[in-house]
Amino acid sequence: MARALPAARALPAGGTVGAYVVGTYAVDTRDGRVGQVMGHVGGYVQLRPPGGGREWDCPPDTAAAAPPDVVLRARVRAVNRESALAGAAPLSPRPARRSSG
Repeated sequence: MARALPAARALPAGGTVGAYVVGTYAVDTRDGRVGQVMGHVGGYVQLRPPGGGREWDCPPDTAAAAPPDVVLRARVRAVNRESALAGAAPLSPRPARRSSG
């Protein structure tokens, strides 16, 4: 079973590192990647792709609050990826074959 992602919350207004709350989502405006805020180190906001992956550092002046539709798309992709990686059973499994013998 895929783990549930935390509910999306809007980022507070402001451009300071402290304004980006851990667990919220932000867009790195340098390349458009969406990430979940994991922490703040050395004046940077640490972001991680929804569903996991390698964190990256984003200067706070290039981070922006992720709009709800962007967050939803990113979270759905993450859940679908987790389901595929976990080997989720098909929706209509084939019945087991009986041996004739």
